[in-house]
Amino acid sequence: MKSVITGGGFIATFLANELTQRGHEVAVYGLERVPVPQVRFVEGDIRDMDRLFYACTNADVIFHLAGILGTDSLCDKALDAVDVNLRGAIHVFEAAKQFHCRVINVGLIPQWDNSYMITKNAASSFGKMYHREFGADILTVQLTHAYGPFQRTDLYRKAIPSFIIQALQNLPIEIYGNGHQIMDCIYAADAAVALRLIAECKETLPPVLQLGSGQKTTVAALAQSVINLTASSSTLTYLPMRPGEPPADNYAVSINCTIWQERFGWTPGVTLQDGLTKTISWYKDRLVHFQDANGQYKPQSETNSASEFEISGVRS
Repeated sequence: MKSVITGGGFIATFLANELTQRGHEVAVYGLERVPVPQVRFVEGDIRDMDRLFYACTNADVIFHLAGILGTDSLCDKALDAVDVNLRGAIHVFEAAKQFHCRVINVGLIPQWDNSYMITKNAASSFGKMYHREFGADILTVQLTHAYGPFQRTDLYRKAIPSFIIQALQNLPIEIYGNGHQIMDCIYAADAAVALRLIAECKETLPPVLQLGSGQKTTVAALAQSVINLTASSSTLTYLPMRPGEPPADNYAVSINCTIWQERFGWTPGVTLQDGLTKTISWYKDRLVHFQDANGQYKPQSETNSASEFEISGVRS
């Protein structure tokens, strides 16, 4: 099977590894490579439809992950979010119509009123329209909170990598809101397996599926787990909710995974504790990348060698 992944983030890294391990011929279209051998990289912007079409020629499936992220950081960049997240998704849907291939549009479960989620949810609606009006084979998989190695910390702030980096340096762990927010955290390798199963499924599938671990935790409990697993002396500190986020007491993301087990035989293979342990180990080995000359916390992107995924121990 020939698979194209748009975007080159950490989920794309796990997905590319899963697909190549299962015999897929994989190309990544985007602005950054993934550290997975045997993956063809086609550099290009998701807004460049001609270049995208070049990358997607003869594809059997396109996994659409490209976009610009940010909860608070995109509030004043609505036009940028529309240009990349919505226009880019429509380009991918046009490719589905042109090449008669399946598109798996990776979206989000929350319905919060910020530029990022509004554009991602609008893209899901356009996918349903393309399916209904043009017969395009498009479905959206709405993810809960994915986490794992390779997740960047420079462009946006995600809970788990931020908590880990702070805990490893015995810094206060900063929580937005009261910590009662309910999360469902799925390890990226588990998400990659589920996405592959959808790509290989020959049955007619619902236009929208939700994907998570099915296990609930609170933000405060998650932070405490990180403290315990790192043997850190960090304490919890609470900050106001960021722009673009709902009040803490209205913040709840969790799903029922029964449909995945019944339809695909899939259940999450990595518990939250095991996933956190793997992720902590990865960041601990690279802590210097997140410190300045004085050893202070300084978020920045990670540069990966082409062989790092093979030696990092994150495959399982």
